[in-house]
Formats: sequence, C-alpha cells, structure tokens
Amino acid sequence: LDTARRFFPVGDIARFLDCLAYLRLNVFHWHLTDDEAWRLEIRGYPQLTSVGSVRGPDAALRPQLGDGPEASGGFYSHSDVRALVAHASRLGIEIVPEVDIPGHSTAALAALPALADPDEPAGAYASVQGFANNAINPAIDLTWTMLEAVVDDLAALFPSPHLHVGGDEVPHGAWKSSPLAVRLMADLGINDPEALQSHFMRRVQTMLRERGRQLAGWNEVGNGAGVETEGTLLTVWQKATIGAGLAERGYDIVMAPAEAYYLDIAHSQAWDEIGMSWAGATSLEAAYAYEVGNDIPADLLPRLKGIQACLWTELI
Repeated sequence: LDTARRFFPVGDIARFLDCLAYLRLNVFHWHLTDDEAWRLEIRGYPQLTSVGSVRGPDAALRPQLGDGPEASGGFYSHSDVRALVAHASRLGIEIVPEVDIPGHSTAALAALPALADPDEPAGAYASVQGFANNAINPAIDLTWTMLEAVVDDLAALFPSPHLHVGGDEVPHGAWKSSPLAVRLMADLGINDPEALQSHFMRRVQTMLRERGRQLAGWNEVGNGAGVETEGTLLTVWQKATIGAGLAERGYDIVMAPAEAYYLDIAHSQAWDEIGMSWAGATSLEAAYAYEVGNDIPADLLPRLKGIQACLWTELI
C-alpha cells in the first residue's frame, strides 16, 4: 500500500491489516516515502515530516492529483508504527517497510536541501513522473548520516528481517550533472550512473547487515553489478520475465508484475474505465488466471518467495 501519495489514518491501516488477515495474506509491504511525501518520523531529522509530509499551494511540496486547495499532510509517529506492528503481529502478518531511495526522493530533498549538490543545475534530469533532480546524492556526507538515522529507526521499529529500500526508477541522467557525483565516480573508477547506483545500494546493504537486517528492493537493484545476492529479496514489478533472470543470478524474488498484480491499473480499455493505463489494462479474469510459476523455470522456483499485489494511490 502506497501511503506516500495518499495518507491513510492509523485506524484505516489497522482495518487494512484486518482485511489482509481475513484473506490469509501474511506480508504487508508498507510504502512510506516517495517524491510526493515522506510519511515516517525519523529521530534527528524532524524536517523530513514537518516539511516532507505536507503538500499545498504554499508548501515546499506542490499539490498532486486529487489534492484540494488546502494544504494536506500526515505522517506516522514511532508510537503509531509500534501499535500497527503489534496489531499485525497478533494477526500473523509481517510488515516490510519501504523507504524509497535514491530516486523518488523529492520530499526528502525538499525537507533537507543540503542533500543536493549545489552545483547541479536545476532541471538537469527528470524522472518518468516528471520530478526534476529527484535522486539523493551519494557523494554528499549528509546523505549517509541521514540514512544511518533512517536505518536505525527502521530496525528499531520493524522486526521484519528485510527492510525495503526501493531502488526503482532512478532517472538515467541522475548525477551526471553533479560535479560531486562525477568526482566520486572518477575516484571509484566507474563512469556511469548505473554503476554509481550499485555502489550506493551496496553501501546501504552494509548498513542493514550491520543491524542484522537484509536488503529488499525493487528489481532495478539488480541492474549492473547489483548487490550481494545472499539474503537479498527483489520485488519484480516491470516485466515478469525479469524474475527468471534475477533468480538465475542468485537473487530471491517476489513477483509483482504490473500487467497482472497492480491494483490501480484499469480493468479494461473502455473510455469510462477508472484506473491507470501505462501498463495496459488488466481484467479481473486476467489477474486471477495469471500463474507466476509459468514464468520461472522449475529449477529456479525455490528462489520464488511469494507474490505481491501493489496498490498505488494517485487515484485513491
């Protein structure tokens, strides 16, 4: 459930967990941050929620589709999270939290402008959703002190062995116009942003392991050199066929192909059908009939740890 684009009160999340338990679903992937908002309280960085959770005409973050003329916001405190984790545990549900980095970070950059290279030109690149310069910079010291605090809080609040760190949709032009990032790439002996993202994720993986946790991420975490495969769990959203390739390389996978399991995708091509269309249309019949195992060779099926349906909330 995406709670960055649309904030859901704690009571609604608790009821959502009840529904998952009724349907015998045992993992809740909680998407807590994105370009549109940062929803998790982080000790030492109150700006992430005081600034990064608020959208409005006069706020640091612009209104989004569905927002009204008044500012809107909301975030989850540590006490909120503990209550929901306890409720989930009673229901036999594991909560896997996600803080989406290094891309999808407009809210974090609005809250902490020092995360950006001051010499990177405005509008140097944009995400597929149109957010300019939205990746936090691995060449800036604050990036790592902030992420240490984030990982500390995630590890303290969530007992899940896996913490999800996103890694999806980092724009191809990210960091190419940042003198600091270009200098870091030269120091590391690499020459493309995809390799820098791999360096970034490997460093995050080390931070997680130091706290006894494993890295979960979207399938792009495996791009290029990727990260260490041991203990890593990658959620495959782009195309089902990507899953087999990742499993072949030694990654454990969760299958969440948009063409089958994205709950915000339109059910048909009809002009009055409500839903997103970038992945085509998925009828309920197609979603029910889709069998993930057909896309994974039999010898790799032990790498398939589950399936996941994603509810993104632009239209909620």
